[in-house]
Amino acid sequence: MSLFPLLIALPLGCADATPKDTASDTGTDTSSDTSDTSDTSDTSDTSSDTSGDTSGEDDAPPNLTGAMQPDASGCETASGQALPGAAAYFLGTYAEVPANGDARAWEGTEIWYLWANAAWRDLGGVDCVVTWATTATEALPGACAACELGMAVTAEVDPARTTCPAGLWEDDASFTATYAVDLSDDGSASWSFAASGRTLAETGAWNAAGLAFLTDRACAWF
Repeated sequence: MSLFPLLIALPLGCADATPKDTASDTGTDTSSDTSDTSDTSDTSDTSSDTSGDTSGEDDAPPNLTGAMQPDASGCETASGQALPGAAAYFLGTYAEVPANGDARAWEGTEIWYLWANAAWRDLGGVDCVVTWATTATEALPGACAACELGMAVTAEVDPARTTCPAGLWEDDASFTATYAVDLSDDGSASWSFAASGRTLAETGAWNAAGLAFLTDRACAWF
């Protein structure tokens, strides 16, 4: 089962939560926290700062968890019917590590956050996350002429940091993708898929320690 067909954009700026063209730009589009917040039961600290904490010390990659809205509002119904589903984000966080040779390298996580709506809860659904452990090496930014950085990513689901039912992610337990990143002088960043130029996330940040992205809020239906 691919994650993407389940995701429907919200009018308030939710993209198709590329949670899996974080996977790859060949049909599994998405993404994921790569910050270490893989338990959506720990959503309490995501409500205090809706701007995202991107100004911290440069000894850790930017933390964008504060930019998420930790509830299912706006994802309770579709076409006037109450359907089981969740509000979803994909959060990616990458810390730069020493490279082998001249190419830069990163390690991190991509996390699919799901906040369950009432209809899904009635069926036993709960707030949960799917966490992929990721590695990346420097690559060409491809279709993004303005991007300063390309990242070739390999990801594998981390069962120890995953709380969602296997049926939601087992077909996407691993993926590869190549991202292009446009780094701004103010510490913000926009992310796209290198091959197609399609937007992955307009919310992003970078510092000396690494970089991160957060996809738009979207609805996932089950």
